[in-house]
Amino acid sequence: MKTDPGLKADVQSELSFDPSVGAAGLVVTVHDGVVMLAGTVGTFREKRAAARVAGKVRGVRALSEDIVVDLAADHRRGDIEIASAIRARLSWDPALAKQELRLHVEDGVVTLSGAVDAIWMRQAAEDHVTSMMGVTALDNAITLREGPVNAMMKNAIRHALNRSILHEDNIDVQVQDGVVHLTGTVQDWPHREQASAISWSAVGTRDVVNEIRVL
Repeated sequence: MKTDPGLKADVQSELSFDPSVGAAGLVVTVHDGVVMLAGTVGTFREKRAAARVAGKVRGVRALSEDIVVDLAADHRRGDIEIASAIRARLSWDPALAKQELRLHVEDGVVTLSGAVDAIWMRQAAEDHVTSMMGVTALDNAITLREGPVNAMMKNAIRHALNRSILHEDNIDVQVQDGVVHLTGTVQDWPHREQASAISWSAVGTRDVVNEIRVL
């Protein structure tokens, strides 16, 4: 088992290694395997990338972040300009152009709402916004239209977990009205995140409550 100083060193190395992260302004602290990221980055995409990259490191039991997006002067945009650019980007995506999406921007903070036919469309909309200049934060409140019954979803997710690298982990799946509830144990934080990702991929998933513990 890694010590906290060893895990901290590994997370710092991974952040520095990955070119999608501006690691110079980040501070990493670790306590009992829980990693905390703080500091500043230049774009919202870097903030998202920092959490993603740190979560991949073996030994991470949990992850939290308090990263501030400090936009460079030439990256700042007014809310109207940001909203117009996002609407244009979404309208050019053939999968999203006809979806019922709503958009609100205030001080660079983007809120997405509405409904889509599949959960990957929700993620696609989020990915578009994450890369937009001037965005400092995102609240993705997009929901999923009604899908298959609970038992079908539960079986589909269980089969997907068994096909994945998580097949030896102890994960229990319950589904109610499209909300997937995960409990049990896994060997590390990336496995926990993978369980969430698999659950979100199931047709009909409206939300995922991940209460899996890391051993």
